[in-house]
Order: sequence, then structure tokens, then C-alpha cells
Amino acid sequence: MSVRFCLHIIGSGFAALALLMAGTLAVAATGTARPGTLESLRVAGGHGIAPRQVQVWLPPGFDRNTRYAVLYMHDGQMLFGNEQTWNGQSWDIDRTLTTLLEKGAIRDVIVVAIANDPNRRHAEFFPEAALELLNPPALREAFVTQALGQRPAAKAYLEFLVEVVKPEVDARYPTDPSRDGTFIMGSSMGGLISLYALCEYPHIFGGAAALSTHWIGSFERNEEIPRSLRGYLEQHLPPADSVRIYMDRGTEGLDALYEDAQREVDSLMQRKGFTAPRFQSRIYQGAGHDEKAWRQRSAEPLRFLLAR
Repeated sequence: MSVRFCLHIIGSGFAALALLMAGTLAVAATGTARPGTLESLRVAGGHGIAPRQVQVWLPPGFDRNTRYAVLYMHDGQMLFGNEQTWNGQSWDIDRTLTTLLEKGAIRDVIVVAIANDPNRRHAEFFPEAALELLNPPALREAFVTQALGQRPAAKAYLEFLVEVVKPEVDARYPTDPSRDGTFIMGSSMGGLISLYALCEYPHIFGGAAALSTHWIGSFERNEEIPRSLRGYLEQHLPPADSVRIYMDRGTEGLDALYEDAQREVDSLMQRKGFTAPRFQSRIYQGAGHDEKAWRQRSAEPLRFLLAR
């Protein structure tokens, strides 16, 4: 891909991408028909991140005498019911987790759902350490200026999550605060930031799930952005025997554009020694790039991360 072509994509596509995947700052209401309990926290900002709405899902039968694993998830306003989501779709992650818990398929867990900032989502979720590897310089400068608003914020977002949100959650709830009880999961750009969190904080997170990971950074296949992200992973992936990593993609819509990039990442993971049962990369034929698709297959990464 030429630099000129890349600049055209960035200039014309990222505003639409932000609108497509950002969501709103609405807080899903807890209804009696939904399983478990959803509590809302207004967490003070820090590390350059504005105060953020955080929802904590407690499973049916929540018991303060039990220690719970914690699953941190991004785009929190898209997870619990579709009444107030921007596109009328939701992960319904509470329903899927409740079913898995009732079957005894996963360990006891609570979910910490962090709302995104729709105006800063791309800046907060794109691994900024990968920017150093994004070439040519003209492409990097355009990407930072137009896609990230001249203020990359993934480092700040992770510091906010690890140093502000996690201590607040561990203080309020009976969590297992160890890395073996702490996991992170997201889709699209949320997949990128989940992998970034695992690489930057392997002593905090024991596993990550990245669904429909947005390797291409735009609406077009390209080589430069995926190459920079692979270069980062090459340098910073934790030892293969120390963490659990799940990846997947669909074959329709935006997900269809991830085929080449995900194949290259899978090859990298194999070279780095990532194999089953600690690594899984799946393809879902016919699946697209939306909450409905992620809801339909979310049981798989949940079982992968949280198996007893």
C-alpha cells in the first residue's frame, strides 16, 4: 500500500470508524429480567483519563465470602442489554456467563465493564508503543494526527485501568486480585487494547481474549499498520507458558478484511511458542463485526479464560 493511499484511508475513514464502533456513554439499567446484579461506579479520572462510568456485574447468588475472578471488559455500555446501546445490539454477557456458571463450566467471576469515551476511543485503544514501528514516517504522522487526535492515550488508559479502576474494584468486592484471577477481554479496537494490556502488565493479567481484532486500523487491507502491531508483539509478548491468549475473527463485513493480518499474527504466535491449551485462534464462518456476532460466540473465549 502506498503512503498516499494510506493517507486517503485515514483521512476519510476514521471519523466513520469512530462513529461506527464508539457507542454512547449511556448506562444500562438493571432490570429484574436480567440475571445477577449490575452496580454502577463513577470512577474518578486519573493519568490523563476523564472520570469514567464503570459497571460491575455480580452473578446470581453473589456471596461476599467467596473470592471471585475478575474479567475486565472494554466498551462497557455495549455489554448488558440493548435498550440504550447505540446500535440496538448488546453482548448480553451477563446471560452467557450465567448459563456457563449454572453448568459449572467456568469459575466464579464478576465483570468490570469500563465505558469507552466515544471521542477518544481510537486514541485510548490503539497500542501506542506500536507507533514507533509504524513506517513510513508520513503515515505515522497522519495516523497520530487524524486517527488519534494528536494525543495517543493507550498507555494512560491502561494506567487508569490498573492503578485506579482495579484497586477500587479490589477494595469494594471480594476478588481474587492475583494475576491468576484477573483477565481482560474486548472486540475490534478493544481486542487490540486487551492484548496491549497483557503485554504491558503480564504481572497483573493472566489472560486476554481479543475478538475480531482490528489489526488493519482502517477500512482497507494494508500492510503497514498490521506490521507495526506484529513488531510490537514480537518484542513484548509474555512467555508462552505464562499467559492465556484467545483470538478470533469472522468472515463477513469488516472482519473479512482481517484474514491476512490474523494469519500473520497466528504465524508469529506459533513461532513464539504459543500452542493449545494456552493459545487459541478461531475463525467463525459467516460472522460479521457487531455485538450480535460477539454475543453468539462469547461463550468460547469465556470458557477459555475462566475454565475451572
